[in-house]
Amino acid sequence: MQTPIEPGILLPTLELWLDSRRVKPEGFISHAHSDHLASHHHVLATAETIALAAQRMKIKQAQPLRFGEPMERDGYTLTLFPAGHCLGSAQIAIDVRATGERIVYTGDLHLGDDLFGQPAEPISCDTLIIDATFGHPDYVFPARAAVSEDVCAWVEETLHYGEVPVVLAYSLGKGQEALHILLEAGFAVHVHESTFAMTTVYQQMGARFPGRFTRWRGRREEGTVVLMPPHARTRREMFGLAPYRTLLLSGWAADPSCKYRMRVDEALPLSDHCDWNQLNAYVEQAQPQRVFTMFGPQQFSAHLRDKGIAAWPLEARQPALF
Repeated sequence: MQTPIEPGILLPTLELWLDSRRVKPEGFISHAHSDHLASHHHVLATAETIALAAQRMKIKQAQPLRFGEPMERDGYTLTLFPAGHCLGSAQIAIDVRATGERIVYTGDLHLGDDLFGQPAEPISCDTLIIDATFGHPDYVFPARAAVSEDVCAWVEETLHYGEVPVVLAYSLGKGQEALHILLEAGFAVHVHESTFAMTTVYQQMGARFPGRFTRWRGRREEGTVVLMPPHARTRREMFGLAPYRTLLLSGWAADPSCKYRMRVDEALPLSDHCDWNQLNAYVEQAQPQRVFTMFGPQQFSAHLRDKGIAAWPLEARQPALF
């Protein structure tokens, strides 16, 4: 494996790209968030990821893969497993026949309950390439049920004072989870067009929501919640909602300063990534001989080295291993 100059992971011996953001003849896409996408000439991904990615880019040719069904390639076998990050998100296990080695690439990852798919589990391997966005001991998230209760309590309080609750969550993944939480609590929800489009694909792929919701038309309506992605919060978009309050749902909210940095009224730590404890649990159960960490601080790889595990952040230059 090489640390590529461009975004993405290259296994040069296998001529396999993982989540490259530049167009390749063939590439595996772990999930449909825009920072993992490129319009490869041939895409390997789950059917759900392909459908969601088609909302954001042109798909030239794609091969949908199912979880747990091995695909034989020249010299190796690919198998996808749930990643628990958003609908269709996948880990990939690569079994190299010549050496008997198993390489696992997690992509963005979250362990535990998944409202819309199979929960992710650690995969035993020799080499692990793991997303460590929140790889710092300061980032330990509360139980999702507790965060859900806090979201609903904040919405109730905001409505009580005659203000419009504006819930900010990414249009793919977090947005659908937030929508499920709000509908399950019985709130009337207007959904921003970008989140609405992704939610429609969720429904087309079989996801179910515990209530009805409508597309937001930019108008204020008493007693309703507006759900939108953070980037949509422009002065023009928000002008017609006043008075309103904003709630950001993000793993970064584990840092008390998050709401001030993001200029929101409140922030709650609802994350679709592993926290510090989940990252450690994954490595303990997968039992890899070596670990490469992606993104996040370098504390996690240093912590693993302190425990006797060969681990490095991929931001550092490494020798070609595969």
